[in-house]
Amino acid sequence: MPVWWRVIGCWCLLVCSGYALDFHYSKYAGDPEKYLKPIREYQRTQASQKIASGKILAGILPHHFLASDMMVDFFERIKRSEKPKTIILIGPNHFKQGNSAVSISSLPWKTPFGIVQSAPLGIKEDPLAFSGEHSVGVIIPFIKYYFPESKIIPILIRGDASLEEMQKLKNKIEKTIDEKGDVLILLSADFSHNSTAQTAEIRDKKSKAVITAMDPEQVFSAEIDCWRGLWLLISLIKYKATPHFIGHSNSERIAKLHGQKDVTSYFTVLFVVK
Repeated sequence: MPVWWRVIGCWCLLVCSGYALDFHYSKYAGDPEKYLKPIREYQRTQASQKIASGKILAGILPHHFLASDMMVDFFERIKRSEKPKTIILIGPNHFKQGNSAVSISSLPWKTPFGIVQSAPLGIKEDPLAFSGEHSVGVIIPFIKYYFPESKIIPILIRGDASLEEMQKLKNKIEKTIDEKGDVLILLSADFSHNSTAQTAEIRDKKSKAVITAMDPEQVFSAEIDCWRGLWLLISLIKYKATPHFIGHSNSERIAKLHGQKDVTSYFTVLFVVK
């Protein structure tokens, strides 16, 4: 769907109804089987194990539903040791919607497994940015399924967000962590785009090295669709946790369609207290 149709649709909803949005809608909000099928298959065929001893502070996972098996593995591992009260979910604003370079909304989300409550972050809200945005909309049903009591703080970051805006956001999140205590930070991001599988592999080696280094100054050399989100995550936890890479694949490998020239690659990473 073109971006301008999304914007017009949101505008008409607000103007014609005469009141603000009451809910956001996740991906496949009325179709739980889309999520239950990969969950059942994983639980039938694989035995998830804890990635390492220690508390999981954060993680990186993809947002293309093609990689749903990786997402299931990611959450299955986390649920064995963590029951976060609040999950901060960061993703790219693909369609540059809304009014802000950094967007937040405390509206609840309708998912195929029920309502997920959102929490404010103390910055101006921008709910229109979230209409149809799959970077968070795909992930939230998994959060509801695996952590049904958790609240979320969804954050969208545009590619033009300034370093000053990112630093202010980091300060807000640090304050929230101090106040709420049990917080899990998730970055919903895909890696190499629009290349062959061979090129994606080369790019992914560099991206893996950047994440391993845990240096915020290096993140802009990674091939990822949310550089600023990666900067934010690493800046928040760089002295507290180390990365554990638990999954790596790409769209060609998953779809079993060889010779693609628009391959997207995926990592799943857990950051565990040292």
